[in-house]
Amino acid sequence: MKAPRSAAETLICRVTPSGTGGIAVVELHGPAAAQILAATFSGTIPKPGRIAYGKLRSPEEETLDEVLLETVNETHYAINGHGGEAACRALLDLFVAHGAVERPVEVAALGSQPCDAIEREALRVLPQARSRRAAFMLLAQAEGALSERIRRAAASLTLAVLDDLITTADGGIRLVNPPRVLLAGRPNAGKSSLANAFHHRDRSIVTAEAGTTLDPVEELALIEDYPVLLVDTAGTGLARHALDEQADAAARQASKSADLILHVIDLSTTSSQDEKIFSTAPVLTVWSKRDLVKKPPRNEEAIVVSCKTGEGLDVLGGAIIDVLFSGLPVDPAVGIVFTREQKDAILKARAALIEGRCEEAEQHLQELLR
Repeated sequence: MKAPRSAAETLICRVTPSGTGGIAVVELHGPAAAQILAATFSGTIPKPGRIAYGKLRSPEEETLDEVLLETVNETHYAINGHGGEAACRALLDLFVAHGAVERPVEVAALGSQPCDAIEREALRVLPQARSRRAAFMLLAQAEGALSERIRRAAASLTLAVLDDLITTADGGIRLVNPPRVLLAGRPNAGKSSLANAFHHRDRSIVTAEAGTTLDPVEELALIEDYPVLLVDTAGTGLARHALDEQADAAARQASKSADLILHVIDLSTTSSQDEKIFSTAPVLTVWSKRDLVKKPPRNEEAIVVSCKTGEGLDVLGGAIIDVLFSGLPVDPAVGIVFTREQKDAILKARAALIEGRCEEAEQHLQELLR
């Protein structure tokens, strides 16, 4: 989507699907796009390729939504707001009231179909974006950011360029396919309270009685706009009857597909502080219920939190991001690998280049663009 479909029209189209969702992305493009934004967007319109935060206001100066605005070019903009049918409908109606014509995204795209496989794939998965960061990353790839980096890599055939693409690949793939973060630990260690704190609502039932959670409870959470699937499990290690044993087995089975495990330990008791977690996934140890003890553990690497007061949750969130999304650039509008197939092709190109098979290396890269 690189140009208006008609010289006489400025189009507004919904990119993300209708219905309930965490985010809503709409695109505004055409000769009057900048003029419409000047009348509705409270912030400074960013330069092409950049993103800015601001508010969209009605003619009555009522704030309709807080949004992220990306300038693709001087006639094409992407607006990322809060999800939900009512919120998205309000944005569409606002732009229509200022002269834009609403069209389905498929119709709006006619005449500027993506020219390579990377751009087509970015457009295909964009409606399933689970966060604003993921949506803007995919919009950038749909506009050719990764394609341009692949073309440069094919022309230069240098390991440094390929290694740079590989370094950010896992993070980019996880933006599109959120990683699984499993909460593990003894019953009543504070796992469900921690899950609720990241969901900002009571998703899991919390009581003083151990063993409230039986089957794993999985739901999307956004940590600084990075999407993760939090998996709240039953407590392990203290089976008292058959149901406990089944819940324990389900938790251990869920840990096999986890990308990260948060080992939650109750600071207010010593009964589980010697518990070990055996997993091939990275493990972060989280000491919970800080509000119930006078002194935290004497461990500089310990992550100490209180779900009641919020202490330490930002530190834990940062640690989760460092493990799962390390290497990703701060600006999501740059070229980033976002599928496993893309990463595999680049790894094959790198292996061929190391062995001196330059033509084969170039072929692997060029196939990504077809």
